[in-house]
Parts: sequence; C-alpha cells; structure tokens
Amino acid sequence: MIFYVLECDLPSKKLRTLLVWVEMRQKELQENGDLLSTGKKYFKVEPLR
Repeated sequence: MIFYVLECDLPSKKLRTLLVWVEMRQKELQENGDLLSTGKKYFKVEPLR
C-alpha cells in the first residue's frame, strides 16, 4: 500500500515521525480500511508516541 501526504502543516521532523509510524502500522491501517469499506467496525491501532 502506498500513502501520500497531499498537504501538511507539520514541521518536517514530526512529519517524518508520522510517516515512520504509518510504515510500522501499515498492515493494521490496511485491515481497518478493508473493514470500513465493507461497513464493519474498525479496531484501535497503537497510537503514535
């Protein structure tokens, strides 16, 4: 899966941290997207710390 940041006001260091988190949680985020697209309930993903 590929994620794109279209627009962002985050400082570059925080944006890099966010992108690393997305990469680490890619499978969970994809599973949630699949669940939501079929009308099912999503599950919590470990937050960014």
